[in-house]
Amino acid sequence: MEVKPDLFDGFAQMASLEFDRAKLAARLLVKPTTPAAPVAEGEAAAASSDGDASKAAQEAGVTATKEALAKIKAADVAAAKPHMDAAHSWYKQAHAAAVAFEEQRKAEAEARQQKQQQKQEGNAANDTEAADISSSDAKNKAGQQQQQEGQSLEQLPLSGHAQVVYGNSLYEWSQILAAVGQEWRPVLDDAVARFKDAGCADTDIRNALKNHTQVDQLDLGPDPEPEPTPATVEQSAQQHQQHKPAPPEAKGLPKLERKTKDKATAAAQ
Repeated sequence: MEVKPDLFDGFAQMASLEFDRAKLAARLLVKPTTPAAPVAEGEAAAASSDGDASKAAQEAGVTATKEALAKIKAADVAAAKPHMDAAHSWYKQAHAAAVAFEEQRKAEAEARQQKQQQKQEGNAANDTEAADISSSDAKNKAGQQQQQEGQSLEQLPLSGHAQVVYGNSLYEWSQILAAVGQEWRPVLDDAVARFKDAGCADTDIRNALKNHTQVDQLDLGPDPEPEPTPATVEQSAQQHQQHKPAPPEAKGLPKLERKTKDKATAAAQ
């Protein structure tokens, strides 16, 4: 931090260090979960899917955390609080550094686009047709560069990452406070606010709240209906088309057939 005071990774690592110190001071010792035993080859077809295995591992981790929380004491939490306060300070600085970094990248990208567009327009100033083509090319290149910059920012949203790790620490700290009977709800609300600011999906936030030790006091209500995906919409339309009743046959005038005259009548006439 002395070499580069605005280094995001430096702030994030210091925050993580103080958070770990806080958990150690609180004597929050979570036992590692035992991985599932490998199944025999003949039982592979009957084994649960990877999603089920992941869910089981997550549930085991939640159970181990609850067991560890049940053993901590108020004096241990008091000893951990200075480290947690220091972690909060580092997390806030990490988020501020991430926001500043993203703003700097955005400003640099806009400056490059403007400079490139001015250069293209200047080179074609003596030829109207060439100027129109160059201007169009410059706009296309600027749009492509802007799209590339936007994609890179989406791939590395430092500000969102900072909010998520900060929210995770607040989430865990709220459980520690609840374990010793201290006020925990405002801390959890702050964690949820940071998850939302980071752009986390509502479903992911809801699933995290379901695993909180105080979930019974959160009043989450029933799970919302999943939003239809394009695949489910198309499948529903196909099923509707298959079960669509056939239209009734149109009833119009009866078909009239022309009567032919027999030969005797034709001869008499």
